[in-house]
Amino acid sequence: MIATLAFCLRVVAVVQFIASGVLLLIGLLTVLGTWPLGGSPGAPLYTAGERLARGGGYLVEAVLVVVFGLLMFGAAGSFRKIVDTQGRDITHLMFALKKLKNVYLIQVVVIGAVLLLVLALGMIAAAV
Repeated sequence: MIATLAFCLRVVAVVQFIASGVLLLIGLLTVLGTWPLGGSPGAPLYTAGERLARGGGYLVEAVLVVVFGLLMFGAAGSFRKIVDTQGRDITHLMFALKKLKNVYLIQVVVIGAVLLLVLALGMIAAAV
C-alpha cells in the first residue's frame, strides 16, 4: 500500500513538472507578445501591460506548480524509503508527512490570499 502511494505521488509530481513547463512556456510567450493563438496577423494581441499581467500570472503559477511537484517528489521518496529500508520507518514516515503537510499548507495560504484579494477587489469595485 505504501509503495503504491509512493508511486502515485511520483506520477503526480512528474505531471506537475510537465504542467509547469507548459505554463512557463505560455507565460513567456504571452509576456513577449509572441503567443500564436488569437488575434489578426501583425496586430498585437494585448497591450504591453496586459501581456505582463497575463504572462506574469502564468509564470507565478508555473513556480507554484514546480514547488508542489518538488514537495510531492520528496514525499514519494520518503514513502518509498519506508518500503525499501529497515530500522528508520518512523523517521521516513515523519519526513513524508511533513512534506505532504507543506504541500497543503502552501495551498491553504495561496487560496486564502486569493480569496482576500478577490474580496478586496470586490469591495473596491462596489465602492466605485
